[in-house]
Amino acid sequence: MDSKLLKEEINDLKKYNIEETIAVIKYSLLQYVKSLLRYGSTNLITKNNLELLKIYFANLKEEYSFYKILLNNHKNLFYADTLEFLNNLNDWQEVFISYIYQCLDDLEDAYEMGIEYRASFPKKDFAFLTESMQYQNEIIRLLLGESVLLNYFQYPIEFWNYMKSRTIILNEGIDDQEFVGVYPKLDQYNRVENLKMFVPQIIDLKTLLINIHEYNHAYMLYSRLGKAFEEANYEDLAKAEEKNFMENYFEPLKEKIFIKRK
Repeated sequence: MDSKLLKEEINDLKKYNIEETIAVIKYSLLQYVKSLLRYGSTNLITKNNLELLKIYFANLKEEYSFYKILLNNHKNLFYADTLEFLNNLNDWQEVFISYIYQCLDDLEDAYEMGIEYRASFPKKDFAFLTESMQYQNEIIRLLLGESVLLNYFQYPIEFWNYMKSRTIILNEGIDDQEFVGVYPKLDQYNRVENLKMFVPQIIDLKTLLINIHEYNHAYMLYSRLGKAFEEANYEDLAKAEEKNFMENYFEPLKEKIFIKRK
């Protein structure tokens, strides 16, 4: 039910933005054509009208790429967290549109007065989507759920079923790391009898990497159930797993889902 509501929320935002986009384009193109006819293409008023259109479309492209990513993954996203992201993005969009209209009004004044310096863009106190990684990082956080572990490791379903009741999620994050780890229970013959694991809730890349690290430990010990515990360089193997995840899963994922900036 939540995924359906989330899809509706995203589509409603897209629909509203289309209406806003039409209004901005009409105003901006009218300004550009008027300035081009009166002052020519080399005048600052004309050039900044064109530059403003480029800024608007570059940010619009980035914004719509976010909506596409969320729609493609809406069934795997947490409703509350994603709704908060959408609200924050909508707040940014309102500030951005207000700035665009301010620039267009200044350009119109410059056109009417024929004064080039009035065509300069006003200072802004926010970042364009094309200037910041804030929202890309937020989307990455939303996408880094437990499904990433399943997709990356490809461990047998029996392992995941086994660990389900033996994994404690530390919802407070990673402030108290002394509990994080995998704890094997050994019998009198030093055989691995059972496992217990403590990992932080996945809320960002850092906590995901801790989960990657500990699940690597868990699977190695799971493979020894009923067998003698073996001393091994578990830490180096788990760190190598983190590196492999970053290089062969996470970085290609980012390349795949985000548009490339020039």
